Amino acid sequence: MSKVRNKYFLYRVKRVNEIYIEYHGQGYSNIYIYKNHIREEFGISLCTFYSYLSINYKRLMKENLTGSGVKKETKEDGRRGIDREDAE
Repeated sequence: MSKVRNKYFLYRVKRVNEIYIEYHGQGYSNIYIYKNHIREEFGISLCTFYSYLSINYKRLMKENLTGSGVKKETKEDGRRGIDREDAE
């Protein structure tokens, strides 16, 4: 994901994942969890539910707390990034 998400979005993703982990551990199917616990509380589609499950929210929350979370490497001469001839 290229952009940092806002805190409320990350909270929703975290909560959906927590509910999923709780009920999946008890042996309930994904559809049951979605229909009985996620759809009513969050009002999201099944596709969005699966998208939320695929998001690494822990990493994104950590990046939000520390800034961008991505360090660019600096070359020996002090420049950042990749030159075109270096990329090939």
